[in-house]
Amino acid sequence: MRIALSAAALALAPMATEAATVALTFDPSTLAGATPACTGVDGGLTDRLCTSGDFIGSDYGSTSTLNVSYDPSGTAWNSLRFSTSVGGAQNRGGHAVQAPGAVATDPSAIIFTPLSGYEVSFQSFNWVKTSATTSAKFHFDVFDPTGGVLFSAGNSQAGYAVNTAYFGGPVTFKFTNGGQGSVGIDSITVDVRGVGGPPPPPPPPPGGVPEPATWAMMLMGFIGTGSMLRARRRLASVS
Repeated sequence: MRIALSAAALALAPMATEAATVALTFDPSTLAGATPACTGVDGGLTDRLCTSGDFIGSDYGSTSTLNVSYDPSGTAWNSLRFSTSVGGAQNRGGHAVQAPGAVATDPSAIIFTPLSGYEVSFQSFNWVKTSATTSAKFHFDVFDPTGGVLFSAGNSQAGYAVNTAYFGGPVTFKFTNGGQGSVGIDSITVDVRGVGGPPPPPPPPPGGVPEPATWAMMLMGFIGTGSMLRARRRLASVS
C-alpha cells in the first residue's frame, strides 16, 4: 500500500514547467494593442499607456512569477524615461531611455528577480540611439545573481540574442550611453519557468497497513503458533 501512495505522490508532484516569455516593449499610446507601461509620477507604479514625457512604471513587466525593477542610476530621475524619438525622428515603437547627462561609469539597470520556486533566463534586447549624437560609447551587459558577466557587447548590432542559462536569483541587464547622447532600450525578453521535483515519499501513517514482508512474517508466526497448539492438544489427549 505504501508503494501505491508513493506513486500517487509522484504523479501529483510539481515538476519543472515550460518557460513563459515576459517582454518589455514600452508601447506608446499610439500603437494598436498597446499595454500600460508608464506613469506620470517619477518612481510611480505602472498605470497608463505611454506618452511623451512619461516615466516607465517602477513595476512594469512584473508578473505573479517575476519581479521587474528599474535603477536609472546616473540620471536626474528615480525612473527611466519614455521616448519614441529616434535620431530626431518619430517612430511607432517606444523605448526606455538613458538620457544625456548620465554618468558614463554609472549605467542604468533593469533587474529581473524570479519569485520563490521559479528561475529566469535573459533572452534578447534591441536598442536605438534617441538623439543625433554618436553611439560609439553605448554599452550593454547582463549579469548573473553573483555579479558574474553573462553577456557584454557594444553598438555593433541593433539587437542581440543573449539566451543565458536559468537562474533562481536576480539577473541584471545594464546599459549606458557612455556619457554621450541618449540610448533607448526596447523589446527586452526573458523566460521564466518553474523549478522543482517530486517530494520525498510520505512516511507510513501510524498503524497503517503493514508491508508485504511484514505480512509474511506475521503469517509464519500464526502458522508456528497453530502448530504448537495442535501438538499440545495431541499430547494432552494421549496422556
